[in-house]
Amino acid sequence: MAQNPISDDQTGHQNTLVNGTIIMPIDYAYERARQAKRRALRSCSRWMQGYEYLQSPVPAERIRGILALNDITLTTFAKAMNMSLSACHYLVYGSSRITPETAVRISYVLGGTPEQWLRMQNEYELRQIKVDKRSLSHLAVTMFKPNKSYS
Repeated sequence: MAQNPISDDQTGHQNTLVNGTIIMPIDYAYERARQAKRRALRSCSRWMQGYEYLQSPVPAERIRGILALNDITLTTFAKAMNMSLSACHYLVYGSSRITPETAVRISYVLGGTPEQWLRMQNEYELRQIKVDKRSLSHLAVTMFKPNKSYS
C-alpha cells in the first residue's frame, strides 16, 4: 500500500492517503469526548421528550414519558409488569389498549389508580372517534321507565 502524507488538518494531525482514500488518525480522547457529548444530549433529549409525554392525553405516551424520566428500560418495565416484552412494547407504543387487568398492573408498577388509567384510555378513544351525524337518525326513547307506584 502506498501511503502519501497529506496536509495537516485543523487539529494538527497528518492525514494519510491510502489507495485514493484519506485515512485520518484516531484521536481517542476526542472520540471519547464526542461520544460522551452524544450520550449526554441523548439523555437530555430523552428527559425532555419524557417531560413532554407526561403532558400528553395519550396513555401510551404518558407511560413512555414516565419510563424516560426515570431511566427505566422496556425490559425492566416488562419484568415489573410480569408481562412479555412484546406485550409491553405494544402497550408503550400504543398498539394495544389499556385493559382493566393492565390498568391494575400499571397502577401498581407506576402509580396512580386503575380507574385513572382506564379513564385516560377511554377519554383518548372517545376523542379518536369521528362520526358523521348526518348518516344517523334520532329515536325518541326513554332511558328509564318511571316508577308509577308513588303513594
